[in-house]
Amino acid sequence: MKEHQAVVLNESASAPEWPRHLLRLFGIVVFLSLLGWLLMTLKNPETLPIKMVRAQGTFSHVTEAMLQQAVGQVSGGYFNVDVNQVQRAVETLPWVAQASVRRIWPDTLAISVKEQKAIAYWGEQGLVNIKGEVFTPDKSSYPKTLPYFEGPTGMNEMVTQYYKGAVQLLKPLGLEVTRIVLDDRRSLVLELNNELELVLGKEQKTERLQRFVRVYPKTFSDKISRIARIDLRYPHGMAVAWKKNPVNAQKQE
Repeated sequence: MKEHQAVVLNESASAPEWPRHLLRLFGIVVFLSLLGWLLMTLKNPETLPIKMVRAQGTFSHVTEAMLQQAVGQVSGGYFNVDVNQVQRAVETLPWVAQASVRRIWPDTLAISVKEQKAIAYWGEQGLVNIKGEVFTPDKSSYPKTLPYFEGPTGMNEMVTQYYKGAVQLLKPLGLEVTRIVLDDRRSLVLELNNELELVLGKEQKTERLQRFVRVYPKTFSDKISRIARIDLRYPHGMAVAWKKNPVNAQKQE
């Protein structure tokens, strides 16, 4: 009799296991359904739509109107707007060197812009930035006072490097480069802010300019208003073309 009762009790104890499994399964189904609904809601562009594009930073040439036009009608809501696509659109603007885009809760995109820094004109084609890259904004936005670079196609970075080196060498003399011309033979000519023209040629451009810098204070500084051109291609001297007398005269260091 005792054994029969024990068996009955064991059968009744195992009976509730099925409802617990069903409840657990039901809970999983409900959770997955809610998760799916939430994901679908977040993917919906009508959920927290982007209403404002805000420009951040200090600009000289880029305006908020330009950014708005580049971005256009932003598609997507706060959670699914493609910020990389917005960034690429902003970086197509000629005066934009680099851009970053971030979301601001609940309906705003903030765009930070690093502007191009123009250091020279590149012929009639555009402007040159500090990396030597040519960019072509509207000519009405060109800065008024920049040096002028001229050279064969694809040589803009090389000319920029020449310029940077020349600026450092000439700075102690109070002289500035206003024009650089690199011809098809890679021969280089500099024009300075005192209207002096320096012919550096194809080889040893830096060394020749260094030689000019060394002799300038004692040899040329008091005569510079009379000199039109100095040819530095000579190995042991330089040829001077005088404004009043164009005949070249050999000058030794």
